[in-house]
Amino acid sequence: MVGARDVDVTRKITSADINGTRQREVGEITPVRAQHSATQDKDEEMYGAGNAIDLDPTTRSSTVPDSDGTTWLKVTLDKVHCVDKVIWYLKDASLYHLWTCTDNDCGNCVGDKCGLFNLTVSTEGRVSDLSPVPECGYGDTVKLEKDGSMIYVNELVVIGKEEADCTTHDSTWSNVVTVPALPVVHGTTLTLNCPGGYTNLGGNTATCLYGQVVPTNQPPDCSLAIREKVAGEVTPVNAQQSATYQKDEEQYGARRAIDLDLTTRSWIDPNSGGSSWLKVRLGKVLCVRRGIWYYKDGPPYLTWTCTHNDCNNCEGRQCDRYTLTVSTAEEASDLWPVSDCRYGDTAQLGKPNGGSFYVWDIAIICKETSCTTKDLTWSNVVTVPALPVEHGTTLTLNCPGGYTNLGGNTASCLYGQVVPTNQPPDCRGKHK
Repeated sequence: MVGARDVDVTRKITSADINGTRQREVGEITPVRAQHSATQDKDEEMYGAGNAIDLDPTTRSSTVPDSDGTTWLKVTLDKVHCVDKVIWYLKDASLYHLWTCTDNDCGNCVGDKCGLFNLTVSTEGRVSDLSPVPECGYGDTVKLEKDGSMIYVNELVVIGKEEADCTTHDSTWSNVVTVPALPVVHGTTLTLNCPGGYTNLGGNTATCLYGQVVPTNQPPDCSLAIREKVAGEVTPVNAQQSATYQKDEEQYGARRAIDLDLTTRSWIDPNSGGSSWLKVRLGKVLCVRRGIWYYKDGPPYLTWTCTHNDCNNCEGRQCDRYTLTVSTAEEASDLWPVSDCRYGDTAQLGKPNGGSFYVWDIAIICKETSCTTKDLTWSNVVTVPALPVEHGTTLTLNCPGGYTNLGGNTASCLYGQVVPTNQPPDCRGKHK
């Protein structure tokens, strides 16, 4: 059984079919010309390739092998088409062979001697800028081949896929791209857009072809562009890296890792000593809770969670290849660290084993909350000003009457905790 896409092979044969010009099939493409490997008896009038496309079943092309021993008949179309079927008719207008095409080949053949012939659809003229659609062979040339012996063709008919309008946007190439209002007619060029916050890294046009919206050249690639900051994220002062790929700071420099733009990336190469690192300066000493390395399409690639000792708690792919360290680069901090974050003004992403790596974006998350309670383990008698106070507030510490402070007398509200400056207070003895 041939199937739903096949023509009616039992159609009524008319006297016009047998005695002269036949009627074109529904969807039949008008060829521009026909050529073949060589002509029987070199008689172009009687046996030339043009007889296979002249709408006259009573004439025939008689094709003989060329000097290489290959026999072929080639039909050139007026432009690139989506070829659905190719039909070979005999002199009485009866069907001899029928090929049905897909976007891969025209290997589905119905006829007595399908194994002797090979039929292909290809593009030999201007390279098309349109992508193929399924269930048809995309091209401007149809070629019938046979090894060795002669081919007689009364009529070779090329049927194109129906040039249907596009009524729906059934797109597998992007789930966020916006397409102009449908329906549109076959052949219409559409401009594709990405929604706000996304950048298109692929193609931006498509064409309505045979009922389907088909991207031009390449499909769109809507990538999240400017990401939103995470709660507590710090705006870095600057970034540096061990070395930059091709020394191209504009395209691959360290600043690309802190620009919030997920369409750009820093490309870190090892330095002369073999070390590979990206260093982010925070501008002041902060308490870092997390570091997030973002991939180009938005999700985190690796996430580190910090304690006051280190940032070794890593989640994501390839945690064993990368490290995040937080330290004080400029000068030693005079503030004591709190327990659930790492204190410093520099965050460094490193690859201990060396080699290049890319960072689309990195976020440094710090702990910043107000101080609401007096949870002091360093003194049980010191008096603290009324709480709550905001993060960063400096407090004066006093010892109660009868006590002398032999330690520090100031503290700061840092990340929800009252932290002594330099050294904790030391309220000693009651003096009479």
